Amino acid sequence: AGGGAAVVRGAAVVRVGAFGWCGIGRESSDKGIGLLLSWPISRTSYYLGKVAGFASCGGLLSGCFALVMLLWSPPLAVAAWFVSLVLEVTLVAIVSLFFVTTLGEVVAALAAVAGTYLLSRVAAAIQSIAVSPVADDSSILQKMASSGIDLVALLLPPLDQATQTGWLLYAPPSAPDFLRLVGSLAVYGVLVLAAGLFAFHRRNL
Repeated sequence: AGGGAAVVRGAAVVRVGAFGWCGIGRESSDKGIGLLLSWPISRTSYYLGKVAGFASCGGLLSGCFALVMLLWSPPLAVAAWFVSLVLEVTLVAIVSLFFVTTLGEVVAALAAVAGTYLLSRVAAAIQSIAVSPVADDSSILQKMASSGIDLVALLLPPLDQATQTGWLLYAPPSAPDFLRLVGSLAVYGVLVLAAGLFAFHRRNL
């Protein structure tokens, strides 16, 4: 179950992220966005519709994977894992749309999304290494590097805590921890969504 959960999680993230940056990038390159917006539809409705569509695809995909996980793990653990995966893939879709909108190139957006996701995954581990007992905390450069790592981690979503395989293998998260995680992911998603809408409204199509 552990290895399967990690694989399907990665598959869901990659699939939904690809929908986001490839869909908008293709429509932008062939002027499809301009054609759609020539109809009686606002930019906000178009952008939110894209987010809703990608989130729905991610939810459906996550649901299929969660049903498979029920073969090995208890329902409560799978339910927490499913909700977290839905939030994770939705956040990836929102971030993908944001970078495609702001950068305007699919390749650059792909690199930005991948970098953001991977950093979000390993930021906590990097922070732990920076403050380990073997680190030279007296060095000014070490302190500056540690502060820089903390700042980067502050700007990233807590994806290292999301959709954990351990929930399926051992025990689901406690209610306070899970609600804190859900709230953090939701707030981050809303902020990135607002930034993407602002950039989309300012973009010349």
